[in-house]
Amino acid sequence: MTLIKNSVRALLRLLLALPVGAFALGLGEIHLFSPVDAPLNAQVDLNDVAPEKIGTLQVRIASRETYAHYGQKYPSVVVQAVVVRTADGKAVIQLKSSEPIHHATLLVELNWAEGRLVREYMIPGQVGPGR
Repeated sequence: MTLIKNSVRALLRLLLALPVGAFALGLGEIHLFSPVDAPLNAQVDLNDVAPEKIGTLQVRIASRETYAHYGQKYPSVVVQAVVVRTADGKAVIQLKSSEPIHHATLLVELNWAEGRLVREYMIPGQVGPGR
């Protein structure tokens, strides 16, 4: 019983020693605004980002090495990713391409002073007759 109590206390001390925002920042849902056969126009929600941290965030589509690490195919279309504010002041990641994307996996990588996060998003393939 003493071992369990000591383990719980050690875990609590570790959690209290971590920066308050260490677990807060996250990537949310993707919202697609582009129609089929059009260049990508999408936004990814940024969850729990402090206003003072927005300027320090670096976002990009992950490297070829990261795609290989996760066993995914690197996209053939260049996708730009930037942090922007919506009209209502919410911070989001804007994803855009100059060419249409058909059925791709996007690995969005977010870096900031306290960490790094990679999340996978599926861009749906073509639907309809003959596709």
